[in-house]
Amino acid sequence: MREIILALCLSLLFSAGWSQVWIPVTPSDVVSCRNYSQKIKENSFHSSVTWKVTVKDNVISRTKTLFSETYYNKSGQPSKIVYFGENNRIKTYTIVKYNSRNLPFEEVNFTSDSVMLGGTLYEYNDDNMLISQISYVGNSVTNNYRIEHKADSIVVSEVDSLGKVISCGSISSAWRRGHRSSCAG
Repeated sequence: MREIILALCLSLLFSAGWSQVWIPVTPSDVVSCRNYSQKIKENSFHSSVTWKVTVKDNVISRTKTLFSETYYNKSGQPSKIVYFGENNRIKTYTIVKYNSRNLPFEEVNFTSDSVMLGGTLYEYNDDNMLISQISYVGNSVTNNYRIEHKADSIVVSEVDSLGKVISCGSISSAWRRGHRSSCAG
């Protein structure tokens, strides 16, 4: 069970969802995030588009579907991501807010009619690495993760509304070689 929770946590933490917002979890993520934003800024990109295409028998079809469009702020950070559905109509969009260190601290998701669906709040340590991720719908917290950075591992804990650990998992420095382990508790 812990392995499943850990895998879920890591997919949330490391992918940053489909939102294309980079959330630094490791020191190398902090550097990569800054480099990525700098390239966007230097090239004066204001937006980018992602298309979905069908591949059959190693051949890309001529049909493509608009998946998302990302708008960037003056710092080269994604500030709005628009997701498209059938017939390239807006399905949902996400607004990304940044803290004074230019790190995303909140993503708020809306329907095409601007009705808020929910969001995710992020908190970082002094080294700009993620230490907390809280997802919400309305006033209700749906997920609350705490991330502890140790010398040889990262510990991810899911906590309840009282701060009690529900589940916990860790990734050792061997993670990059494909090894995972659970934490005690």
